[in-house]
Amino acid sequence: MINAVPYLLLVGLYGFLACVRHNSTRERTRLYVDIGCVAVFIFFFGFRGFIMYDWSVYYPMFTSLPDLHTLFTLPLNKWPWEIGFTLLATTCHSLFPDWSFFVLICTLVNTTLLVRFLKLYGISLPLGLMIYLCMNGIMMSTDLMRNSITILILANALPYLRERRPLPYVALCLTSALFHNSGWAFLPLYFFLHRRINKWLLFGIFIVACGVYAFHISIFKGLVILFSDYLGDYAKWYLNVYTKMDQQATIISIGFLERLFTGIITFLYIDKLRSLRPDSDIFINSLYLCLYLFLFFSEFRTIGLRTSILFSVGYWVIWIDLIRCFYYQNNRHLYIAFVAVYCLLKTYSSNTDAVNRYENILFGSMNYNERLIYFRQHFNDSK
Repeated sequence: MINAVPYLLLVGLYGFLACVRHNSTRERTRLYVDIGCVAVFIFFFGFRGFIMYDWSVYYPMFTSLPDLHTLFTLPLNKWPWEIGFTLLATTCHSLFPDWSFFVLICTLVNTTLLVRFLKLYGISLPLGLMIYLCMNGIMMSTDLMRNSITILILANALPYLRERRPLPYVALCLTSALFHNSGWAFLPLYFFLHRRINKWLLFGIFIVACGVYAFHISIFKGLVILFSDYLGDYAKWYLNVYTKMDQQATIISIGFLERLFTGIITFLYIDKLRSLRPDSDIFINSLYLCLYLFLFFSEFRTIGLRTSILFSVGYWVIWIDLIRCFYYQNNRHLYIAFVAVYCLLKTYSSNTDAVNRYENILFGSMNYNERLIYFRQHFNDSK
């Protein structure tokens, strides 16, 4: 319980500020709320200590980075990450070789992109940040340092998709791919992500995906076995262990129920959702892609999570737009209450592990070696 408290306070604060902003008629008050939201976000994530998992991989690589001059003498296949992220990390390391400085810069980049996206679509900043954090945002803002920049750049490219402007859209996709290779996946989406797909087709595929998840139907493992002759011994062993580990997960979990609820309620209100925004189909399609990827790849849980998170933007918009889909005020209030309670519940359940223990460098935190010992002691606690 204690490890989840800082995250619960953060989500609860944004929920409270969302109510304050909604009930205020003064623009100055709303401006102060927005500024406060951004400041809290930067404080919480920009000055975080060694929390979650991926810092254990990123930190040693960051501390061993060469200067910019030496970097440019190396062939690209010797660079530690994608070109854009390597240049960002190396520049930060050259200016001030401190991990906390690099974390702060990455947080400022993410915050700028996220706030721009929410403002672009007229989403209340505290409400948008609350939904973002609960729908993969905490993980993006801590573990996925490269992916998060890519995803948020892609989110800012979506207006050009609606406007059918290929040049700026492709430019932003290519820019996002400089930070993580997943950015390439959005290039072909220019041709169909904006299309109005028959709602029964969307829902039908969703039902099939739920069946694949619930009954552990090994679609992709079967394909791997079919082509196993082309895989090395290590790859075969790794995939076998990976799938066995994932099959130990419970079928009826909070994550599965959330996705089941989201897929059904989006289908029920899809016509209303499409009338709210000129580009609602982009977010509806993104939401269902997010659901499909997670459910179909359930036998490879990490792969499913890392691919589906690319389309989390659908969650951030649709869950908020659903508030306006209810005709009766009582139903709106019930839905808002459900979202508030669920966000707190999900935040709690996702952050109880010891590795999630929050620390802030402004108030004192473990150094790398101390946290690494702690990390290794508790790495398997939740497994």
